[in-house]
Formats: sequence, C-alpha cells, structure tokens
Amino acid sequence: QMTLPGQASWTWTFTALARPPQTFAVTADLLASAPRTAASGSSSGVDDLRLRVGDMTPESFLEDLFNLPASGRFLDHNGWLYKAGGLLALYPELCGELTSLILDEGALSRRAQLLGLDLLAGVGSPEAQVGLRAVVRSEAMRARDDYARVIQSAALVRVHDPETLRTYEDLSEQLPGHQRGSAMAMLGHLGRVAAASGDPVSGARVAQQLEGALRNAAGEDEVLDALRGLGNLGTHEAERAVEPLLTDERDWTRRAAARALRHVESDASRDLLWSVMADRSDAVRSQAIHALGGRGFTSGDVDRLHAWLAGGVTESDVVALLDSAERMEDREARGGLLLAMLDTAALSGSTIERISGQLPRDMLASASQR
Repeated sequence: QMTLPGQASWTWTFTALARPPQTFAVTADLLASAPRTAASGSSSGVDDLRLRVGDMTPESFLEDLFNLPASGRFLDHNGWLYKAGGLLALYPELCGELTSLILDEGALSRRAQLLGLDLLAGVGSPEAQVGLRAVVRSEAMRARDDYARVIQSAALVRVHDPETLRTYEDLSEQLPGHQRGSAMAMLGHLGRVAAASGDPVSGARVAQQLEGALRNAAGEDEVLDALRGLGNLGTHEAERAVEPLLTDERDWTRRAAARALRHVESDASRDLLWSVMADRSDAVRSQAIHALGGRGFTSGDVDRLHAWLAGGVTESDVVALLDSAERMEDREARGGLLLAMLDTAALSGSTIERISGQLPRDMLASASQR
C-alpha cells in the first residue's frame, strides 16, 4: 500500500507492485488539479487552464511523447505532468488522438503509452475516460505482458464515470489470474470513487460483486484479490464482508482482512482493528497497527497505545508502531509514544537508536535518563 499526506492510496495486486512508484501518487494530485469549471466552458476555468498549460501546445505535447527518454521521465517531470493534464482538459478532443496513438503499437514507446494512459485516467474528463476504456478493453493490450499495469492506470481516476465502473466490473469477472486480481483491486477503488461522488448504489453493487468473489474464492490468491478490492472500496459494506475473516484460523487471512479495513472510516472498523491488536501473530498485529496508523491515530488511539505498550509487547510490535508514528503530525503525542516505546523490554540496539533518532531534541534528555 502507498499513502502520502493528502493523497489517495491503493492496494496493489502482486509483489512487484506492492509499493507502487511514487510517481503514481504524485501524478494523481497533479492531474486532479485541473479546474472542473473548465468543462462547462466558463471563462475563469479556461483562463486558469491556459495559465497552467503555459507554453505547451498539442503539437509539443505529442512531440514530447514521441521523444520520451528511455528512462521514462522528463527533466521537469512533475511540471510536465501538470501542464499535460491541463492541456488535455483544455483540449478534450486531444484525448481521442492520444488514445489512437496508445492503441497504435508502433506509434509510441511502451513507456510513452503507459504515461499517456495515466494522463487519460488522471484527467478524468468524459473524453479521457472514453479513451481509458478503449485501451483497457483492447484485445491487443490484453495480449501484452504488462497488461496488469495497463489495468492499474485506473488507480488515478478520481471522477466517477458509470461506464468506466462497468468496464472494470466486467474485467473483474472475465480476466484470468493476476490480471483479474488487478482489475478487482481497481474495481474497489472505482467503487469508492462512485460512493464518494454520491452514487452509493454503485458502491453497494461493487461490494456485492467483491463479496461474492470472496465467498467463491478458490485458493489464497483469489481470497487476497477479493480482499484487496474490498480494502480499496472502504465502505460499510466492505467492512461487513471483511469482519468475519478477522477471526479466521489462517494468519495470512487475518492479516489481509486487517489491511482491508485501513480505508473504512468508521468507529466500528477502528474498534475491529483494536481487537486485532491482541492477535497471536506478530504479522497480524503489525498489520493492524499499520492500518490504524494509516488512517491517522486519534487522541483515543494514542491513550490506548500507551496502555498497550505498558502491557508488554514484542520488538516487532514496536517496529510496526514506529513506522506509523513517523507520520504523526502531533509532535507532543508522537514524542510521548516514542518515550513509551523506549520503556519496553528487550529492544535491540538498532531499534533503540532508531527511536532515539526520531525524538524531538527537547525530549532527548528525558530519554537519556531511562
């Protein structure tokens, strides 16, 4: 999983993409910043887009894609993405031309094809999503060894389009193996976008499909695929489907179920994760800690964490909490937790050094006396 402050996060499908490239998260914000008013033709929205695009033109944009460096990045990559996203919003018809180039196997390099597809997904306009659907439905694309990566461009979609959602519902039922798993992960994300956009019916329909896939799963991979989709969905229906697996006899199932609750913003799901903090497996407890931390520790969580640490924990528990504490914005609460971690028994020197290295300067003296 990947989460940056103020950004969306997604659960990926297989080990090679367990931690997606940072460019995915950054691209989502850069592309989503196009003024939505531009679509209606308002002068202020169009003017904003023109300022954003600067000296980039449709011709220079396409030329850049034709000449994309072998590394797959431009000198000012983030600046280029920001301008390109604005350009596609300013000239919606350019989305069609870009789609044609992506589907023409000999026109662009594979890196440029994927970058173009990410742009279509991230801009999210109706024209762009038509292009996205055309690419992911393409039989030629399905035959490629990187088709799972093609599917995962939908992680950048932030604008609900019922047709795009339906496309991924179909892919989640039709595709084999890890491709199907990628489609299910993205289906969960698109279902969350639908629910957040005021279409809870579509979100509930996605939950029903993913719950059915979980119920009918044959083997570990299919169970994990369904749980990743439900985790990305993050709705009450997803919470209900995941909850029974938190007490499954298999450690890996309980761990995946705890991870799937990360995006469910409810008091009930928080309480469920706290129940997992007493699990017999270090790996399951660690996942529960990461899930709580990924949502952001509340003041109530901090109080419970102090009591939990005082009750006796393993070094694995401390390391997992340390990973999550690094993202805490409340300096005082973070420092208090770090000091409490130092009081736990049997920590290795490297863990103690890591905790001490994160302590605020004015708390180091207190730590040295322990």
